[in-house]
Amino acid sequence: MPAKLAVAMDVGVGEIELEGLSNNLTMEVGVGSIRVKINDTDYARIHASVGVGETAIKGFSDQQVDNERSFMSSDSYYYGEGELEIDIEVGVGEVEVRSC
Repeated sequence: MPAKLAVAMDVGVGEIELEGLSNNLTMEVGVGSIRVKINDTDYARIHASVGVGETAIKGFSDQQVDNERSFMSSDSYYYGEGELEIDIEVGVGEVEVRSC
């Protein structure tokens, strides 16, 4: 899919990998594994949330990333200077957002 295309997904179960994304992303997944690789850091906010599982935001300045882990759930946040946003919610599984 084109890198500049805004994406909204609602998936029951699955494994999703997106590479080269350079636009807004909203995703809800019931059970699965999500990996998103973005080309730049033109993002104002990235939020990854998992009810049961792990989240990680990597490749950004550590000062702008916050990873919160409780007994079973996990939330990761990134706050930057850009205009774009990523919001990913997974019921059970894992989420990784990485800047390339």
